Amino acid sequence: MLAHVVVLMAAACCGALASPVEYPGALYSQYHAQDELGQYTFGYSGPAAAKHETRTADGVTRGTYSYVDPNGQLQTRTYTADDVNGFRVAASDLPVGPSSASYPYSSVELPPPSWQNAAAPYRYTPLSPASLARPVQDTPEVAAAKAQHLAAVEAAKRRNGVASDSSAQYFGSSASYPLEHRYLSAPSLAPYNYQSGAPLVTLPTGISSQYHAQDELGQYSFGYANDISSKSETKTLDGVTRGSYSYLDPNGLMQTRSYIADAGGFRVAASDLPQVTY
Repeated sequence: MLAHVVVLMAAACCGALASPVEYPGALYSQYHAQDELGQYTFGYSGPAAAKHETRTADGVTRGTYSYVDPNGQLQTRTYTADDVNGFRVAASDLPVGPSSASYPYSSVELPPPSWQNAAAPYRYTPLSPASLARPVQDTPEVAAAKAQHLAAVEAAKRRNGVASDSSAQYFGSSASYPLEHRYLSAPSLAPYNYQSGAPLVTLPTGISSQYHAQDELGQYSFGYANDISSKSETKTLDGVTRGSYSYLDPNGLMQTRSYIADAGGFRVAASDLPQVTY
């Protein structure tokens, strides 16, 4: 009896000991970038949730995110939003409607359609020349007016022909008139001085962009750019910072500087640093 009790206690102790479980570390990362046109992209990621969203210049927003539900299952949702179609979403945890098989229905067999081709009646009626349209005929009044007008035209032609033959006379002239040619000198004009206008200067439009991203490990990347200056800088996990920036000086020249900072200190290389002469 005592041996059975010891065996049962040993089995209970063995069942109470659980196997070791590895829990993921709380590592998070996030990023963000945007510009002056309203476009952006951002997101984050962690052990239990993640999200990513972007917006383009046409006003369309697209994104997706996922999370672990209370049952330990990973659920994902993807969405799109715009001014035309509104907000649309597709998800793995959306409820599903009942299928059509759950609704009983009775089928009714319809007789096959039948039809007959019947010839349409027709009738042929020949056309006689008398029924065709005839050209328009002048009325007696119109015909008399036309004849009177043509007679007046012919009489006018005869009168004009006789008058032109009897009254046409041509005279010749033998008199000559001397021509005198003179040349006039143009007055001298004062010299004209030409001056060139001021040079055209192109002004910047003021469009700029910027971005920024970082994580929980201390790494980051950021920068901006516009018409007269730009800058970018990154820092990696080893603690090294690298960057560069450029700008327009008062003479209109683009100047650039690059730098690095680490355990060896801060070092810079630039296009506008003074040169040492020996």
